Amino acid sequence: MCFSAEASFTASIALAAISFASYQRITKSKQLPLLGLPIGFALQQFLEGLVWLSFKYSFNPILSQLVTYGFLFFAFIFWPTYIPLVLTKLERKIKSRKFLTGLTVLGSIVSASFLVILIAGGATAEMANCYVLYRLGVIFSYAQLLVIGLIYLLVTVGAMLSSSLRGMRVLGIATLSSFVVAQYFYYLVAVSVWCFFAALLSLLIYWIIGLNRA
Repeated sequence: MCFSAEASFTASIALAAISFASYQRITKSKQLPLLGLPIGFALQQFLEGLVWLSFKYSFNPILSQLVTYGFLFFAFIFWPTYIPLVLTKLERKIKSRKFLTGLTVLGSIVSASFLVILIAGGATAEMANCYVLYRLGVIFSYAQLLVIGLIYLLVTVGAMLSSSLRGMRVLGIATLSSFVVAQYFYYLVAVSVWCFFAALLSLLIYWIIGLNRA
């Protein structure tokens, strides 16, 4: 599999279209935040498309950094808080809501930690064959990366698997599977690859909203 600006922009357009179609299926206003998934991933993939173009056309360094940080904002700061927060708001079961509330708090800590890391150490993006390799300025040991990865999975995928919203666990299982694939086959560029897979999987929001219309 090879990635490119065209692939990212195509995914962005498809996600924008499914966001509009999903909006038309919504019958309850409280479901509106679910649209943040396909819309957020549409913006993220658009930004990665610009990252690709920055390699090809040698963007101004400031602009290159802006699109890189824009992509990483979604990957490291937005999703760890947004996903459990939205699912908490939609949860009907008291026990599940309490657990999701805890994940939201933990997710906000993850987001804040990554914000500090990005501010303190910065980040860069470079082309590695046909993939984008993102590098953080702060270096972590393997053990630290393992712990960070597990916590990130807990607050994002764990929130999906803990939700009683119909169809959300399917999305959680699919997202977890895509994480395993990205880590196993694309370890060095897993951030970019997993975000691309997760973006495509967010198309399932259209189906999930349909399941929960009643």
